[in-house]
Amino acid sequence: MILNSTVHIHERKSNDAEVESLREEYHQRVATLERKVYALTKERDTLRWEQNKKSDAAALLKEKDEIINQVLAEGEELSKKQAAQEGQIRKLRAQIREFEEEKKGLITKLQEGDAAVAVAEEVKKNNHVDGKTLDNELEVVEGMKLDKGYISPYFITNQNNKKCELENPLIIIHEKKISSINDVVKVLELVLQL
Repeated sequence: MILNSTVHIHERKSNDAEVESLREEYHQRVATLERKVYALTKERDTLRWEQNKKSDAAALLKEKDEIINQVLAEGEELSKKQAAQEGQIRKLRAQIREFEEEKKGLITKLQEGDAAVAVAEEVKKNNHVDGKTLDNELEVVEGMKLDKGYISPYFITNQNNKKCELENPLIIIHEKKISSINDVVKVLELVLQL
């Protein structure tokens, strides 16, 4: 029995040693596998991060491409509108030139017509028109010229031409000779109120 128990103890020791050896080998393998799993997990996470980064970049690129296409479409539309407006501006400028030429022609005809009307009126007054040259000229003088009356250098407003030029004058026409200021005092008072 002692032998049996010794063998049994031996067996147990060898079993314990084997079990311990197996346990240690198991722990080493588990540790190695844990390191491999950790490394693979880290590598997987890095790859996912890079993939997400690339997909984010791809999404950004796609978004930017869409924006660029929209801007290009708007630019083309604006270019078409600008070309149409420039065409309209050219047409309007051509019409303006035509109107200006027509206006110049009408002004020339009107001036010629005014001269013809003035000559016709002169013919009606005097039954003839005098001229000392072969050219046709018409000079129209507006205003009033006094042949008789009181002439004084104090009335002259333009010393170069020796003329009396008044702007917005008030003219009094009276049926008789004014011998006293009392004849026109009431009219002068009304003029002062204006």
